[in-house]
Amino acid sequence: MKLERCSELRVPVQAQGRPAPAAALAALLADPQRVLQQLLRGEQLQAQADGLFLYTPRPLELPGLRLAPAVRFAAQWQEPLLRIQLVETQLPGLAKLERAVRYRFSAELEPAEGCVQVRAQATLELADGLGLPPPLLAFLGQRALGLIFGRLERRVASVAGPLDLAG
Repeated sequence: MKLERCSELRVPVQAQGRPAPAAALAALLADPQRVLQQLLRGEQLQAQADGLFLYTPRPLELPGLRLAPAVRFAAQWQEPLLRIQLVETQLPGLAKLERAVRYRFSAELEPAEGCVQVRAQATLELADGLGLPPPLLAFLGQRALGLIFGRLERRVASVAGPLDLAG
């Protein structure tokens, strides 16, 4: 089962109480590490070679299970936009789940006068062998994508707005 979700949003950005100039936003977005640190928890982000970044969110505790995922992103400024793409997701100790659930994510952040335009797309592929009825699997998958996009929109809005362009 393949589920997809796309989002386009325009996030207003203020700098010193005025709409931020596109050139200043371009200078901000041209630093992928800074942007990822603002979008994600910076202390859990490690820069690697060639525009790759490893993000290790805090572990998720479930009864009898501890998930400690690691996510690798590629982020590059390709004027006029910042491209972010999920490269790899690791779920240590859950190789079977890794094979059964494939997640893809990409986003483009483009500066404009007074705003950042964000285009994002995610795909969730769920294998049949998860032991759940297809309607429930579809519901849970759509719910997961909804949570991911809701978080993305909140994070972009909180990062962008009022912005200290001085860094």
